[in-house]
Amino acid sequence: MFTPQEIQEKTFTKAVFGGYDMQTVDDFLEPLTEDYITLYKENAVLKSKMKVLVEKLEEYRSQEQSMRKAILSAQRTADAMVAEAEKKCARLMADAATTAQDKTSDAETVVSQEQERINCAKKAAQNFIEVIERDIRGHLDLLESLKSRDMSLELQQPAPRKAFDYDAEAEKPLVVPKPKAAPQPTPQPAPTQEPAAAEAETTEEIAHEIEQNLSRMMDVNLPEMNNAAPGAKPAAHTDSSTIKFTNLQFGRNYDPTSGT
Repeated sequence: MFTPQEIQEKTFTKAVFGGYDMQTVDDFLEPLTEDYITLYKENAVLKSKMKVLVEKLEEYRSQEQSMRKAILSAQRTADAMVAEAEKKCARLMADAATTAQDKTSDAETVVSQEQERINCAKKAAQNFIEVIERDIRGHLDLLESLKSRDMSLELQQPAPRKAFDYDAEAEKPLVVPKPKAAPQPTPQPAPTQEPAAAEAETTEEIAHEIEQNLSRMMDVNLPEMNNAAPGAKPAAHTDSSTIKFTNLQFGRNYDPTSGT
């Protein structure tokens, strides 16, 4: 490519015949040289700009590669984190489900055991109530028989003795009996027990027997109650749990004003 200086310094040999007019050629080459100079300068500027653009393009291409690598690395890291999070979530969900199932099974077992203990306690309590009711009915029957016996003893009692009138006896004349021979001592039969004393003794014995039976019944520990509540401690019995029947009164011995 010609430079503007080469064009300006270009010379032509003169032709003898059929040559061009030198002035005409010079007039044509002068503006052409100026235009060529302008175009040459613009071309140089454009080449320098193109070089800068090429360098920028190469820089951008290198940055693009780095950015692509960074994006790919970030994508891989994000995918790995998501996969790890999903695995961890699945593991936590499985552990939570297993733990919940175990706790539910344990709770159901405890509820079943407690329900069984409650049923055993109800059964033992029902048996104990039946025993108490049976014993109470027996004692009520015994008390009814004692009442009937007491009424029969009252019917058999002798009539009350007439009070001794000392004034009437004092007004009677004194009669001195004649002495008689001392009679021979005859064997006396053994004194019989008064009906009232026999009745009192029988009543006290029966009351004592009732007291012993109820004491044993109140102090008994049923095996079913122990099995129903193995962890519970039996309540300590005090003297208030024992019913005293030694002061019971029946028939003629009954005193409504008595405090016992």
